[in-house]
Amino acid sequence: MDGALVAVSAVVHCTGESDIQNVNVSFYDGDPNQGGLLIGPAKISSIPVNGSARLRFNGYVGRSGLHYIHVVVDPLNSIRETNENNNVGIISVDVIPPTKPDW
Repeated sequence: MDGALVAVSAVVHCTGESDIQNVNVSFYDGDPNQGGLLIGPAKISSIPVNGSARLRFNGYVGRSGLHYIHVVVDPLNSIRETNENNNVGIISVDVIPPTKPDW
């Protein structure tokens, strides 16, 4: 089987004027606006004003090669925000093909 389980860690900051609750976060293999595949949802119970929360996620990327994992905070825009343009983070992950035994 080609692919790998990847571990992604993200830090989400609350820069608004009030605490936020039930923050949905989605992880995509590729840009979700260009057909990227959802590899996992997650939720942060709360983040205080000027605080942050670390989120760790393990998701399967199904083929070898270079992937761009997109972390999208509040993907359904259910939280009222003063800045909607800072809700995406991207990290590159290089998935190496599995080694096969030399028989």
